[in-house]
Amino acid sequence: MSGRRLVVVLATVALAATFVGVATGSTRGGTQGFRFGVILPTSSTDLNWSQTMTVASRSVAKQLGAKLSLTDKVFDPTQARPLFDQLLSQNVGLIFAHSFSFAQLVKELARKNPSTIFIVSADGEKPTKNISVSTYSYLEMGYSQCWLAAKISKSGIIGNVGAAKAPYNTETNQGCRLGAKAANAKAKVIEAYTNDFVDQQKGREVGQSLLDQGADTLFVSGGTDSSLGALALCGQQKVPCFSTAYDNRSVAPAYVVSSTYNDWSPWLKKTITQIAAGKYKTFTYDGTFGNGGLKATPLTGPSAKLVPQSVRTGFAAMLKRLGAGAIKLPTSKSHPGYR
Repeated sequence: MSGRRLVVVLATVALAATFVGVATGSTRGGTQGFRFGVILPTSSTDLNWSQTMTVASRSVAKQLGAKLSLTDKVFDPTQARPLFDQLLSQNVGLIFAHSFSFAQLVKELARKNPSTIFIVSADGEKPTKNISVSTYSYLEMGYSQCWLAAKISKSGIIGNVGAAKAPYNTETNQGCRLGAKAANAKAKVIEAYTNDFVDQQKGREVGQSLLDQGADTLFVSGGTDSSLGALALCGQQKVPCFSTAYDNRSVAPAYVVSSTYNDWSPWLKKTITQIAAGKYKTFTYDGTFGNGGLKATPLTGPSAKLVPQSVRTGFAAMLKRLGAGAIKLPTSKSHPGYR
């Protein structure tokens, strides 16, 4: 979600790359029984950022026969520290703290625990000897949904409901503006933020303010609990909505049209398998349409009636071009060197 966006942290008991085999010797023969912990900043059922990791980690644990310990609703690093310490004392193979708010804490823990590998999804961070970086393309996230929103909009005015002026959200909004213009040169995106990651009423109020300014579609870019208020408003006001992070169509089935969501499963499965085999190396992972880290929900269900066949065809072609890198996007300021 960086802002809510929160950040991803994986911690594993091993010394970067060459020492992994020592710390994970018990799992060298396979992933059966591999133990890992996940710490989430918001509810595991938030239909947004935290739920993406909940679904992925539970699925991967089941596939690999691994043992998962999951804790949610922990955003503050002071409150989270005892959870890190507890998992480290239990010698789990991996700690995944899914929040940008833990970036500094991870740096501190990495120094004090040199035999532990940390994987943190944070803005502007680079891999070090025992910290890897995991994130996703904010630009592709925003571009894809606002391309579709601009094709659906009759007025050409797309309202963008953000959570906060955090790097993940501002860059998602940049992608939104680019996607909207690519779909309709006359499209206009108007933006506002709830400045809150939890309060759904604020999401509803910000969404209504944008509708009052002439928007006839909403892109809900915050990807946090507060986003659900704006999505629910779409159902009440019968306005097409587009979202991020998770499949939000259940909030307003007839009007939430699409979402570009994070799929952490392939990457998480690969990472755990490499750790267990003693082959783990530090890295930077950037989830995109090209590597499967980003996906768009299928245009099915009650809201599908809002998307003409010609737009469906164009949307599929645009996503394919995004995945192939054929659509040129600016270099990310949040993740230099990536889209």
